[in-house]
Amino acid sequence: MHSIPHRHTTFVPELALPEDARRCAFEDVIADLYGRGLSVQEIALRIRQLYSRSVSAAAIANITTAIQSFAARWQMRSLSSVYFVLFIERIPFKVEVDGLLSDKVIWAASGIDGYGLLDILGIWEDEGEHSCFWISIFSDLRRRGVTDIPVVSTDGCVVGKPFSDVFGRSPIQITAMQ
Repeated sequence: MHSIPHRHTTFVPELALPEDARRCAFEDVIADLYGRGLSVQEIALRIRQLYSRSVSAAAIANITTAIQSFAARWQMRSLSSVYFVLFIERIPFKVEVDGLLSDKVIWAASGIDGYGLLDILGIWEDEGEHSCFWISIFSDLRRRGVTDIPVVSTDGCVVGKPFSDVFGRSPIQITAMQ
């Protein structure tokens, strides 16, 4: 009987992904870090720390530009003509600017379409809860194809007058959600 000799080696197996899969994985990481507000230099440093790999500032900038372009197209896409219920939600968050934390708010609008599906219609940064802000939001929805919204559900913001200014009538019901 022969025994199999054992080798003493420092070999450590690694998963070798095809180039496209590696690129896609890095794009996802870059998109995630960009979404968290990191700068191009901070993203490059984080990737170097996490993966011991260098990614050029130009490559990161190309990916973040593509993300911005995708987001802009999404924000401008055509919408259904009728949403039976429009939900408007206030989303507060904190952002660091020049080392100081400040409070910010974004508003998310989602609607239930004719198929009963919930569709996120848009996200807007708060410019102050005044009539002009709401008119701009409702005008954006109208310009993108929305013609009728019977019910508007908000978390306390006053939208009745701006809604009727844009859509020509008051919604059948405005409800407040908490």
